[in-house]
Amino acid sequence: IKDVAVAVAGSAVITKIIDVSAGLSDDAMEAQINVEADQYIPYPLDEVAIDFEVQGKSDRGPDQVEVLLAACRRENVDTRVEVLEAAVALAPDALVPTVALANALTVSSRARLAVDVLRRAVVLAPDDSNLRNNLAATLVRLHRYDEAREILEALIEAHGPQLNFLCNLTNALISLRLQEQGVARARQAVALLPQAHLAWRALGNALSYH
Repeated sequence: IKDVAVAVAGSAVITKIIDVSAGLSDDAMEAQINVEADQYIPYPLDEVAIDFEVQGKSDRGPDQVEVLLAACRRENVDTRVEVLEAAVALAPDALVPTVALANALTVSSRARLAVDVLRRAVVLAPDDSNLRNNLAATLVRLHRYDEAREILEALIEAHGPQLNFLCNLTNALISLRLQEQGVARARQAVALLPQAHLAWRALGNALSYH
């Protein structure tokens, strides 16, 4: 298996650009979006898989960011998860379907299962820093901040500072109430890539808790 692309058909997906406060942490943003999602989704929220991505600054003001909200019926994701589970069962040592399964589980709000699958993927590809970063990001979503911090600090030591490592580590540190360390890592991200919105968002989040 060389490549796997798994997606839900566009006609089954609801997308919406919404404005959210720029000063929210990832956890707070996710909580707010989940609270407000019923305004945009015509299904019971317990039947829906929701994901979002910050797009950039909002035209409404510097204190707002545009967020792309995407949602579909959970059953549409579940059928694809079942196919990927079958693929992993047929080829348990194959990396690509294992990673695809972890991504699908994350989208379907089964992050705990995604962590288990990502750990298996890390064993299959121990030198893949992106897998370890994805594992850390998923641990942050589960509020397992100490575990995420340990992984991210090891990544930075081994591979040097990278934007995603630094921003995820900032989120973990802030959640651990280590505000000064979080601000320092966010400033490091801004210095590394000053044009990256993700870096400035991480710094704004860190400073709001400082």
